[in-house]
Amino acid sequence: AEIPNDCKIVNLIVHLSGRRLILASKLGYGFLVEEDETIAATKNGKKVMNLGANDVVKVCKFADGDHVAAIGENGKFIVFPATELPTIVRGRGNIIQKYNQGGLSDLCVFKIEEGLQWLDQAGRCRTVKELETWLGKRGRFGTKPPHGFPKSGKFS
Repeated sequence: AEIPNDCKIVNLIVHLSGRRLILASKLGYGFLVEEDETIAATKNGKKVMNLGANDVVKVCKFADGDHVAAIGENGKFIVFPATELPTIVRGRGNIIQKYNQGGLSDLCVFKIEEGLQWLDQAGRCRTVKELETWLGKRGRFGTKPPHGFPKSGKFS
């Protein structure tokens, strides 16, 4: 299949049945979807995420965990249970994080008992298990990220 000129690849994943994905847009909306539901039977693909005006898909990652950590371009950070996001086949989803300016920078789904991990500027893997400061409800603004979180606003 040919990719239209106005399309941007967010992530390329080899399909494996039984996994979940998290999709999120720049304006902070997102949802969980079963990977099997994203398979297209046509050469033009399948539309999974509905986007509003001036919105683009920002994240498509595996959702192997029970909590979501999100960081905005404004540097605000939030952690909430993954059960607060709907698991749907197609749609816009729910608000992950609110922003006064900018949008979503990155997010990840992780197992809270294993802690939140990211790569720092030196390429070392950092883990934080004490997450009470950032734990909250989906859709909030968030607070400053944990000490040592990359200034790039990316988990990896």
